[in-house]
Amino acid sequence: RNEPSWRKNAQYFIKVKKDGKFTITLRLNGENGAAPPSIGMYVYRHPHKANVNVNDARALRVMRMERRNVVSVTSFSPSTEVASEIILAAHKAPYVIIPCTEHAGVHANFSLSVRAERLPQDEDEEDEEDEEGGSAAKKEEEAAPIFSFWKERDDDRYVEATLQGEWSKATCGGCRRYRSWRVNPQYHLRLKEKSRLF
Repeated sequence: RNEPSWRKNAQYFIKVKKDGKFTITLRLNGENGAAPPSIGMYVYRHPHKANVNVNDARALRVMRMERRNVVSVTSFSPSTEVASEIILAAHKAPYVIIPCTEHAGVHANFSLSVRAERLPQDEDEEDEEDEEGGSAAKKEEEAAPIFSFWKERDDDRYVEATLQGEWSKATCGGCRRYRSWRVNPQYHLRLKEKSRLF
């Protein structure tokens, strides 16, 4: 996260339907005898407080991390595996997992797995329906997964463009404190749809 390029990392999403104890494990694939890179991951509570359309990449992808929404950060160390055990509460928007290497520009293959177990239910929250109907409803609820897990699609990534420029003798106008600022190179950006820029 100290590198601006952290935004380029793949992002994974967990939609938590019931409170649970989650174990998230990041493993490097294909050991080749070389020293493993320093790896770790962030678990981030999505800032959206309402339901988010899972097909809307612009609403899902996190481009800025606020400290108050960081749920968990593993330590970064040279290892083939790191894991995080955390309690995640049901949330309308998905949680975001961002696995990454400590330093930018490191290439590696990895797998990410998520396992969850339900938290014990308080007695006053138990189903008070009749025994037969309540039992069936409870069994059906217990059989349903308490979370869903998916990775962003590659075509959901942001678009990046870079243009080269130069401050020459004719175009080095300085900042707005100088009347000559107008001679600085100017670039025009046209958006075809509503977007987040950074």
